[in-house]
Parts: sequence; structure tokens; C-alpha cells
Amino acid sequence: MQEAILQKANRSILYLMVLSIPLVYTWRTYDAFTTPKEFIFRIGVILLASLFLCDFMGRNRHEFYRHPLSLPLFLFWLWGLISALFSAHRAQSLNSYVIITSSAIFFYLILYTLKDHRGKRIIFDILILASIYISALSILQYMGLFRMEDRFSTTSGPLPKVAIYSTIGNPNFIGSFLIGIAPIIIASILISNLTKRIIYIAGLVLLLVAIIILRSKGSYVGLIFSSLFLFWLLTKIYRK
Repeated sequence: MQEAILQKANRSILYLMVLSIPLVYTWRTYDAFTTPKEFIFRIGVILLASLFLCDFMGRNRHEFYRHPLSLPLFLFWLWGLISALFSAHRAQSLNSYVIITSSAIFFYLILYTLKDHRGKRIIFDILILASIYISALSILQYMGLFRMEDRFSTTSGPLPKVAIYSTIGNPNFIGSFLIGIAPIIIASILISNLTKRIIYIAGLVLLLVAIIILRSKGSYVGLIFSSLFLFWLLTKIYRK
């Protein structure tokens, strides 16, 4: 009973993190976009790690999950620690190192929490929902709606009135996020029923329109290469 409660709590926190981190921002902080996302991420990792330890200590039989990325992640973590300790700006380097370490911990907590196909599908649907909202807001800002006044600023300086920043703060970062979600939407279209397929197609159209109006060269290059790779992969699958 206790194990089931802890698992449910783990999943709830994970789902909330995946939904809130891309969307949250507040103008009450120095950096309106980065600071609240980092705060939620760190708090979420601490909560997930605490629940994991409670579950782990309450088990009679302990299991460790191995992953092919374990050794590369460990070497990356070790090299990051050495670099941070000998950095000329040690405080800033250690702060960035904490984020890297939290990301590695978060990776293993996801492996521990999501052991079934249903949980992974929920994560994908949450990411798709967040990308649809970000895409729609980007399009509205391109049309001149929902733009904040230029008195607000980020670490990169005042925001121009013509900027498209959505909930992420930078057109290049928005494009990177949307490019990463596009294959998930396409895969969901291929395996879903008719009703969900229509929703996913509408979301994909919004996403592509947002990528186009962002005017980010990196996003265009990523879209071209990811489309070519996806076309090659689908061709290979259907030939079988």
C-alpha cells in the first residue's frame, strides 16, 4: 500500500514538472524565464529524490537499474566537477554544475518512475500540450497580441516590442523546444485513433507555423534534417 502511494506521488510530481517547467515564467524575478524554471526543476528533483529514498528504504528487496548511458554520464559528471573546482569563476561554475548534477539525477528518477508504456505516453501528451500552448502564444505575439511592455527585461537586456518570446524567452530556444517535440507529435499521429489524430495534426500545424514565424535559422536547419531523418526512418519501417 505504501509503495503504491509513493509511486503515485512520484508520477504526479513528475507530470507536474513536465507541464510547468516549459510554461512557467514570472516578471517578478530578474530573469523572467530562466529563474522560475530552474526553481521548479530543483524543487521537483528534491521531492522526487526524497520519495525515491523513502521507497528504497522501505523495500525488502533492492533493485538497481542499469542503463547504457550510466558510464558516459558518470564521466561527464566527474569531468564537470573537476572543471568547476579549478575554474577561474568557481562560484558560477559550481552553480551550473548543480544544474548538471540535478539533470543527471532527474534522468535516473524518470527511469525509476516510468516503468510502463502508459506513463511514457502521458509524458508525451503533456509535452505535446505544452508545445501547442507555446506555439499558439508565439503566433499571437507575432500578430501583436499578448506582448509585454519593454520596461520588463531579462538578463539579455530589454525586450523589444516586436519580440516573440512566448513562455521561454528566446526565439532560438522556443524553436529548439518545438523541434524536439515535432517527432513525438508525428509518431502520435501514426499510432492514435481518428479523434486523437485530428488533435495531433492540428497541434502539428500550429507547431510548424510557430517555427516558421520565429525566423530562427537553427530551427529551420533542425526542421530540415529531422524531417529527412524521419522520412528515412518511416521508409525503412514500412518496407519491413
